[in-house]
Amino acid sequence: RHLATLPKEQPHYVPGRDMLRDVFSGFAADGHMDGKAFVKFCSCVEGLMGEGGVSMSDCDLAFVRVAKKSKKVTYEQFEQAMRELSDKVGVDFRVISLRAGDSLAKRHANATAGEAPTIRSALL
Repeated sequence: RHLATLPKEQPHYVPGRDMLRDVFSGFAADGHMDGKAFVKFCSCVEGLMGEGGVSMSDCDLAFVRVAKKSKKVTYEQFEQAMRELSDKVGVDFRVISLRAGDSLAKRHANATAGEAPTIRSALL
């Protein structure tokens, strides 16, 4: 939806954020994401990694910076790392959030034609 058409009773709505939280839940079985899952997530987001994007090392470093001494991150730390990577690529965070959901949906559609959709099934 266009920002101008959003209801005024949703002052904290961020386009793509709810979708990003759903995608995070798919990669974070216990509500926390480890570094391996974070890099796998980054590789699923169209346009984030690869030519003109960030490297696997960039993803690892962003994860380590937000995780501090922990081996897993919360959603808030995950979002902070994604903001860092979106800044590095030069793409608005909201666009990266929407691409994350779109990429996962496409991957799921290709992998599970005819099955009931779940985020977790797209990861397998």
